[in-house]
Amino acid sequence: MQRFVIHDVPWEEYSALLRLWDGRHIRATYDRGTLELMTTACEHEFFKSLWGYLVRTLSLELGIDMASRGQMTFKRELKERGLEPDECYWIEHELLMRSKTEYDIDKDPVPDLVLEIEVSVSALDKMDIYANLGFPEVWRFDGETIHVHQLQADGRYAIVESSRSFPDLPITDLARWLLKGREMSENALIRAFSVWVCAGMPVG
Repeated sequence: MQRFVIHDVPWEEYSALLRLWDGRHIRATYDRGTLELMTTACEHEFFKSLWGYLVRTLSLELGIDMASRGQMTFKRELKERGLEPDECYWIEHELLMRSKTEYDIDKDPVPDLVLEIEVSVSALDKMDIYANLGFPEVWRFDGETIHVHQLQADGRYAIVESSRSFPDLPITDLARWLLKGREMSENALIRAFSVWVCAGMPVG
């Protein structure tokens, strides 16, 4: 993983760079003139891919409709902030985003849930950016533990025990399933996870 932090970058240059790098494995985070560029390492992509499989399996087995858009860019010029979550999902607002291929942050809802893999920590305060852009829930994984952050009325995040989108999901157990990816094949893990969800997600 490589990280570059550039200061005094105008919004116009940030937007132009996003267009230039479209489709490349570079994550760009922008906060009022400071631009951080990060490449993604193997460990990061390992957990990102597996976590996405687990969330999709969870929604499928629970019969919860979900619209996923992966690592797309969210930016708002008025606030001079922008970032790219590892994975993003519309759950409460799935119907509004169903089959949409264009997104307008000024008209469309932000995702109900985003995932952040933090095996390599950003130099910028991404949670402050998420809060300013109004993301209601962020799950953060630091390589061992998952923390659920929910946006409060005061505009700040609080760490909570359960998710709004998946209230019956034991978050500690979800982290254990994610870590089992180091021991099991992906297919074997997803099959076992599916059985666990269908059994009512007993606390381990």
